[in-house]
Amino acid sequence: YEGKKANWTPPGYTIINGNLSERYTTQETTWNAIADMAEALIGAFLVSTDYITTIKFMDWLGLDVIPQYEQNSVMEIPSILQRNSTNDLVRQFYDEKLFNEIEKEIRYDFTNKAYLITAFTHSTYGKKAVTKDYKRLKFVGNALLEYLIVPYILLTKKFTTSGNITCLRKDILNKSRLAKILVDHHLHTKILCDHTESKILSSYADEKNFSTKENVSVELPNSSKVPKILPDVFKALVGAISLDTNQSLKTVWDVIFPLFQPFIDHIIEHTNIHLKQSSNNQSEKIIECKSDESSDKLQNDSNKEVTKGVKKKANITT
Repeated sequence: YEGKKANWTPPGYTIINGNLSERYTTQETTWNAIADMAEALIGAFLVSTDYITTIKFMDWLGLDVIPQYEQNSVMEIPSILQRNSTNDLVRQFYDEKLFNEIEKEIRYDFTNKAYLITAFTHSTYGKKAVTKDYKRLKFVGNALLEYLIVPYILLTKKFTTSGNITCLRKDILNKSRLAKILVDHHLHTKILCDHTESKILSSYADEKNFSTKENVSVELPNSSKVPKILPDVFKALVGAISLDTNQSLKTVWDVIFPLFQPFIDHIIEHTNIHLKQSSNNQSEKIIECKSDESSDKLQNDSNKEVTKGVKKKANITT
């Protein structure tokens, strides 16, 4: 049988007893296994094809991944300008604030300068703002960072378990690191906010004394002390680049990877350690190193618990 009439015989298995012409239309499995397989298929499409093809596949699966509005067309990106702002006003603001220095530092020139200004506009800037604040861009950037970092980790072929990849991703995207990138490149001085927030940012930068861009130390200041505005602005900047390039993931990666490179390769090169997530008294996520033996035992114990906990079954029908 082929196509929709095919038997549910797993690859590598054959029917030993029984009528070979009999159709086997169901196979027992767990709901978690189904979800994992669906995610794995999406991941396979993503690493072997491209973003658009993957979205189409997810849509074919029945997932609501393409927002629609009037007349079944794709939803437009909402405006980021304030009501009384014009393109001329945005350009004038860009020139006055010397935002070209940001572009020079990250080596990317924005076509739409409003995206850049928005990424650096905090809600406390108030009526002086020519664009809306960075909140919406932050969510876009946060998703993109996780989306782009994971394939890079996978391609190194040094981390094989999902737990290690997850911990490594969280370590790389730790808010202390994102804050350090901004301060190292003096981009914190361009954030548009009120006087109180500005003093907090300056005080943090002076206190931490991030000396050089070549500093690749894995150890960073306690993330609970990082002003939230710093990692938020970095995420918003990533989101701004994405929208400005019409969602070109390659361009986004080409811009942000040099900012991460001083420490990302340093972390990944330590393949003899496994990363374990824990919490300190401030409920902030930190990273601890565990030996191969203890990490393997932890992984095996975890797998046993998952196996014992699975009770619900699902029948897949062709």
